[in-house]
Amino acid sequence: MPSGRHDQAGEVPSLRANLRRAAARWIKPHPTLYRIVVGAWNGSFALWAFARAAARGQLHVRPDAARLAAYVGRQTTPTLKIGLTLATDATFTALGDALRMRGVPLAEGGWTYYLPPSAQRDALIPGLADRYPAPVGLKVLKDLHGPDAAQYTPHDLNPAPGAGLLRALTPDPRTLLRVGAALHAEGLGPAVYDLVELDAGRPLTAYVVEHLTGGSATVVDHTQYMARQHAVLAGGELQTAVPSVRAALDFASPDCNGNLVRDSDGTARFVDFQSFRFGDELARVTRLAEMASPTTHFGAGRLHRGKRYLYQTLPGAGAGKRDTSRRFDLYASLLQQSNVTLADQLAFDIGCNTGLMLYEALARGARWGVGFDRPAVAAAAAQLLPALGATRTTVRGIDIAPSSDFAGMLPAHVRSAPAGVLLFLAVSDHIGFPDGVAALPWHTMLYEGHADQDVPMARERMRSVPWLAKAEVRATGMVREADSPERPILVVHRGATAR
Repeated sequence: MPSGRHDQAGEVPSLRANLRRAAARWIKPHPTLYRIVVGAWNGSFALWAFARAAARGQLHVRPDAARLAAYVGRQTTPTLKIGLTLATDATFTALGDALRMRGVPLAEGGWTYYLPPSAQRDALIPGLADRYPAPVGLKVLKDLHGPDAAQYTPHDLNPAPGAGLLRALTPDPRTLLRVGAALHAEGLGPAVYDLVELDAGRPLTAYVVEHLTGGSATVVDHTQYMARQHAVLAGGELQTAVPSVRAALDFASPDCNGNLVRDSDGTARFVDFQSFRFGDELARVTRLAEMASPTTHFGAGRLHRGKRYLYQTLPGAGAGKRDTSRRFDLYASLLQQSNVTLADQLAFDIGCNTGLMLYEALARGARWGVGFDRPAVAAAAAQLLPALGATRTTVRGIDIAPSSDFAGMLPAHVRSAPAGVLLFLAVSDHIGFPDGVAALPWHTMLYEGHADQDVPMARERMRSVPWLAKAEVRATGMVREADSPERPILVVHRGATAR
């Protein structure tokens, strides 16, 4: 069970820890003996994990669609202040008029107002452009409600009887964020960075999207796009939200009624993601998780799981070596004890694996998550995270070395943000403590040690690192979950101005 506590003065290493330390000093100079001992050590943990899972009835962890459905879409929705106030009974025309009166360039569609990049828009919504990769557009729904109540295709905007089917097929705003992310991942749509609530005296719903700058599509673009769309939809995971693509004006040549726009590379993408829906979202997530398993598994296997399975548990999709949610529940508790919040903070993860720890940070309000791992692992994470709805993430592929320049790999919009929280979880034995980690903009580090350590050993190791020697340890704990042995957790603070 994960457990945590405040840091206690006078902690001393346990007898077990002292025995481990003494054995390591004696064995490491002898490579052959060391390999034998490590193999026996890993084998004992495999047996321990088998016995523990058997005792808990967890030898066979079956997929659970309900649990997986509850896990997706947990990224929080930020609220941005917009410099206008709407009456509680205002209509969408009042919103449009207010934007025009303030000189904000906009394009009006049937269901939304689209606000392209402009100085007027950014003055009206301070901080919008700084939070996301440039250039971004903003799609504001004409249904003047917050994300939990708004409809993309409400009745009062199109009360015709034939529009009822479209309303029934159009997903809710939060699901549409994941639909847009899926279309982008398949090369069909622009990036959809976020679902936000605009505070205009009453809540409004908007999507932050990639602003395409390549111009209108041609007949050739349309032919190529429709072929790509047909290939993707044939898999059944995605569907259109219109009864007939052939009869729909929004899919007609050459530019899909203005919905097919070229990106900066000349590829045509469909911008109105509300025209699509999931056929089987959970099948998509499960497929991506299964594809990620062989690449992202790390360390020794377990007797009852097979050699290659997910390192980070995706709840509902099967077993994982580490219990992602249970671990992060402890981390969040220790951060709270340390008076540190993830709300509107950057989150960095060194050795992020599938990125699920970043997803947990986003579920607790993180502003943006940036992960680093080996290129193949990073590629798997970059596919899985958007499928869960973690759209505020960037994952960088890098073979981590002592000279790795993590700060140089940060996206531009992150470099100007305030310092955040660093996740440095069970990686120090593999990569050490590269100086590049110190150069990242963080004020608090969540450090997780390894199976042969306790809290005093982790403290001692940190004191040997120049850029951690004077950092303050604010809280500690031990975590034991899933198929992994107990490890130490430390919340380390170095100050908001450190770089």
